[in-house]
Amino acid sequence: MHYMSAMLTCQMATTTARVTTGTHNPSISAQTVRNRLREAELRVCRPVVRQVLTRHHRHNVAYGHTTTVAGPRQDWQKVLFTNKSWFCLTRGDGQIHVYRQRNGCYYSGEGSRWRFHHGLGRLYSLTTLHTFRIYSSGQHGPVLLLLHGGGHSALSWAVFTEVIYSRINCRVVAMDLRAHGDTKVKNSDDLSAETMAKDIGKVVEALYGENPPPIMMIGHSMGGAIAVHTAAANHVPSLLGLCVIDVVEGTAMDALNSMQNFLRSRPKTFKSVENAIEWSVKSGQIRNVESARVSMGGQVKKCEEPLNSPGVSKSIGEVIIEEEEEEEEEGESNHKRKKEDDQEVKTESLYTWQIDLSKTEKYWEGWFSGLSALFLSCPMPKLLLLAGVDRLDKDLTIGQMQGKFQMQVLPQCGHAVHEDAPEKVADALASFMVRHKFTELKEGFLC
Repeated sequence: MHYMSAMLTCQMATTTARVTTGTHNPSISAQTVRNRLREAELRVCRPVVRQVLTRHHRHNVAYGHTTTVAGPRQDWQKVLFTNKSWFCLTRGDGQIHVYRQRNGCYYSGEGSRWRFHHGLGRLYSLTTLHTFRIYSSGQHGPVLLLLHGGGHSALSWAVFTEVIYSRINCRVVAMDLRAHGDTKVKNSDDLSAETMAKDIGKVVEALYGENPPPIMMIGHSMGGAIAVHTAAANHVPSLLGLCVIDVVEGTAMDALNSMQNFLRSRPKTFKSVENAIEWSVKSGQIRNVESARVSMGGQVKKCEEPLNSPGVSKSIGEVIIEEEEEEEEEGESNHKRKKEDDQEVKTESLYTWQIDLSKTEKYWEGWFSGLSALFLSCPMPKLLLLAGVDRLDKDLTIGQMQGKFQMQVLPQCGHAVHEDAPEKVADALASFMVRHKFTELKEGFLC
């Protein structure tokens, strides 16, 4: 709805020269706009009389926006307009696309940032039985290879990718690890550190062949542990550096005893993706609403089992209870609401988690045992980002004092640090990579 209202109020290219206080730059003429569009290799034409959009037109545009992939980033990233301005462009396919510029980046309406920046992702088949979902962005610079945490997907890096891309010259590649997201493998139950580390090497080889570009590997939680195992086994020979986000052997091993209780405390089903997003924010799993809207779509899926099966339990509506009624009305209203919820659940498709993490318990110790020593043994420059200094164990404390790696604590964040504070993580990573001369800052940005 926001997307459509934005389209109805935006200006055609030649009218951006009009002076509107606080919105447009009066120094930009219509010809300047056309020149900048040509520089970005976009189709430029003089506008015709604007079409009056009927309800039928609006429906078709909204449907097209949700079912088609927007143009690649290199087609529009060079276009310069005043910050926070809405504008629309007529592309070569004849369709009108609405974009908004914010913080130096452009994205389409209210659509998913990751879908716009990186398309819907590509499927890379290593064999006929092994297919990995890959999301990529950028054409130049070192590759940032992003590995998500357990239960998440590559979509958890969406907002972070937008921020880091605006700061340094780089390419970004994020993948759904085995048994996660849209990745399909033959032995999806094999989540051992060795197998997943080999997956990373095979995907890099499938992407770049025998001569891969310089790669900076970044992993969060389980993905951080797999990144360390991958680096230690030298599955990525062109590895420049290693960044691990909020995973430390000591605290991870201590947390394993209570992990099953945590997993049991989560709702098993949701009425919709929106309910899943609401739960993730209310429970504090993801504190950034903007990121949760993209990330949760990769964590849940429609239930395949019938509603009366034992595998499908109570929905989010029965787990999160908001006290809105007065005390004297609670009994009657709660009974009525529960009855309505039960009827609604029967008629709607439920959503459940993409992966049942409780069944992966036998691999947990293999992910984290000996991780600190393995991390310190990796010869490349290393960065450790933590949500709290209390997470540092003895081996890493000694290693940090000896200068074997760089560490930065990002307070006021949950475990999903890169989702809760994408700007802080991007700033820390950009400073690290520039300091080691892995890349350069983009023009106009200062660390």
